[in-house]
Amino acid sequence: MTPPLIPAAKLIPILIDGGFRRGTDIFKALALGADAVGIGRPYLWGLSAFGQDGIEKVLDILQFELVRTMKFSGTTTLNAINSNYIQLRNHKKTFLLDR
Repeated sequence: MTPPLIPAAKLIPILIDGGFRRGTDIFKALALGADAVGIGRPYLWGLSAFGQDGIEKVLDILQFELVRTMKFSGTTTLNAINSNYIQLRNHKKTFLLDR
């Protein structure tokens, strides 16, 4: 099991934004301890291409990919996603906790 990057007793919600393009990216962020993930650019691409229908399609795609990744991983709820589902390479044990 990899160590969680965020302390277990969080006092504030953890929001991550930037570079999320796929449902697998969202899954990884949740596994690292995020409470929410921002998806700015895909949202804007959908809006600029097809308006509200484009936004809804982007959200549908991301949801489909996230649910598919959850099924492949054997998780049935968002709360079941944890650091057991990721493997970090070349990380130090105190990666973000002791900076």
